[in-house]
Amino acid sequence: MSLRTSRALRPEDHDKIRESGVMTGEILDALRPLIKPGITTMEIEDSALMEVRARGAKASFRGYRGFPFATCISVNDDFVHGYPSDRVLKSGDIVTVDMGVLWKGYHSDSAYTFPVGDLSPKVISFLDSVWESLYASIAEAKPGSRAGEDVGRACEEVVLSDGYQVSHELMGHGIGTTLHKEPHIPNYRTRVPSMNAKLQKDEAIAIEIMASMGDPSTFQKRDGWTLCTKDGSLTAHYEHTLFVKENPEILTSSPLWERPPSELSCA
Repeated sequence: MSLRTSRALRPEDHDKIRESGVMTGEILDALRPLIKPGITTMEIEDSALMEVRARGAKASFRGYRGFPFATCISVNDDFVHGYPSDRVLKSGDIVTVDMGVLWKGYHSDSAYTFPVGDLSPKVISFLDSVWESLYASIAEAKPGSRAGEDVGRACEEVVLSDGYQVSHELMGHGIGTTLHKEPHIPNYRTRVPSMNAKLQKDEAIAIEIMASMGDPSTFQKRDGWTLCTKDGSLTAHYEHTLFVKENPEILTSSPLWERPPSELSCA
């Protein structure tokens, strides 16, 4: 692969995106004790932005293509790009916080769907399935693997086998000095060339699994950003930024990720 077509980061820049990833992981973990019944999604946004600024970094999402917030906060049937607001979380909700950090010119991106209070066993099993599918996908993110045939297939196998559906509209992406770039990383098996790039050693990608308990088809709210399921199905979204390696290196991990959502206390 010539340098002209390589998507891999320069070795001297690896530590910059690693540092960015550590911050994103730390901030999502710091939000965990706040996410409980009675909090508003805007309070979560405010806390996340405060954590970003305390580290001397910038929020990747804020101002990106006109998006006004540091976080996308999506509740229940909101799939992605949810607007923080005065909406109050209640027991039984599930809420995804999706965010990124810009540090020394490099972005990282991560998302986590938190249980709020007491959830039904069925919903908890759904969250565990989507969380598990993320790690199954990451295990395939090796040099020479294909985005659709390998990474997408691994996700789809887990989610479909548990009776849920992955999104064909939404997908992961390359990341680095820009927040979104090639390659596209689908959540499903495909050989379509634009969705089936061969992964390169040391390139940074964001694998993000977006799945629903029912039909994953979406519509857009009037805010121009929030995508919701057409049938009102609950959704989950788990995402890590990582380096493609023989043993893929997750950059956005933290104690939040050490156990599946069923073992996470957000009461």
